[in-house]
Amino acid sequence: MDQRLSEAARLGDVAALDNLLKQDPLILQKVSLSSSVENPLHIASLAGKVDFAKQIIALMPSFAMEINNDGYTPLHIAAAAGHLEVVSELLTAIGPDLCLLKDKGGRTPLHLAAVRGRVLVIEKLLSVCPKAIEEKTPLGETALLLAVKNCQFEAFKILFEASKRVENHEELINAKDVQGNSISETAIATKQLQVIDFLKQRDQWTHQQMITVLEDPAGDNKSENDDTPEPKKFDPCFLFKATWGYLYGKDIIPVVASLIAGATYTVGINPPSTIWKEGMNLDTECITHFGNHINNKDPFELKSCDALRFYVFMVCNTIAFVASILLLPFHQYAVVAPLLIITSLSCMLWTYITSAAIISPSPAFIYFVYTVMCISFVVLFGLPALTVVLHIKPAFGKIQTRFRPGSTSSSVLKS
Repeated sequence: MDQRLSEAARLGDVAALDNLLKQDPLILQKVSLSSSVENPLHIASLAGKVDFAKQIIALMPSFAMEINNDGYTPLHIAAAAGHLEVVSELLTAIGPDLCLLKDKGGRTPLHLAAVRGRVLVIEKLLSVCPKAIEEKTPLGETALLLAVKNCQFEAFKILFEASKRVENHEELINAKDVQGNSISETAIATKQLQVIDFLKQRDQWTHQQMITVLEDPAGDNKSENDDTPEPKKFDPCFLFKATWGYLYGKDIIPVVASLIAGATYTVGINPPSTIWKEGMNLDTECITHFGNHINNKDPFELKSCDALRFYVFMVCNTIAFVASILLLPFHQYAVVAPLLIITSLSCMLWTYITSAAIISPSPAFIYFVYTVMCISFVVLFGLPALTVVLHIKPAFGKIQTRFRPGSTSSSVLKS
């Protein structure tokens, strides 16, 4: 896009726009052909320049439907920024269907206005397109839930009253996102007393939820002067959870799985010469009578049994390869993914230890590497097993407490 046009949009300089159009009548059409996906209407909407935006809409109404690099339409930008006049102009010129366009995150302009607490914009959007309040994000969040999650009480009140005018009012009020969080549970978890009181006054609470708030069994209503720190509980699985949380948060797991798959595939089709070479005897009799026929003085001597070292190496390598391949499509599954990555890593460790034992000239070192193998088995498989036994949820995420029938525990917002 021409830098002069961009600057005119930022300043809202209609006269500069007219001059540019006199110099090049097709300057706006050329924006659609440029590599930039941002048009002058995006810039004017962000800057709140309603006169400039009105002129652009009259000349190129198609700009109102285009998304920029961040996936926003001009209406998304104006709604999030709170520019009511620009919002009104876009809706008047283009129509109410503009309210239902979604950004690349699956959010409508009403969702963004609710997140930012733009009350006047919310009222305008709902007056033009009432059904926009029923739209949900890909995470199952309504505009009502987003307002509560972002502590926008005034926006929540406007949205709540607007929801009464739709047929599925009760469904909207009690709707939950994909993690199971409803408006009431979110308000309790984040201690938004205004929302809690608002819902209680309008009989939007179940009996159990009322008991939860009044009893406050978790001690959330401690005195403001009580500075006594709560004792920290020892978590034997802290290291495992912290490591897994870091890998999952950084989206490193698919990369690790790809590296393991590549390494194990290469070794599988081209084993080291210590594991396999022409002329090796793969007679399984030495495996069956390993303790008696190999070396009575050193039963761990793998060098005397070609079949044993070959099968131990290849079985471990194959398991690591299969586990890493399965990890690619299942890396987002909290229970399966840790087991697959632990299996693949431990089997790779065993293949290394087997190779190290073969080339070692000292029996003492062989005992050492097999001791390391046993310890690694306990660490890699014992710790996750202990985590599951103690509490399966903390092993793969934050502690999550939900309302349960007959329970008065506090509800904690799922992360």
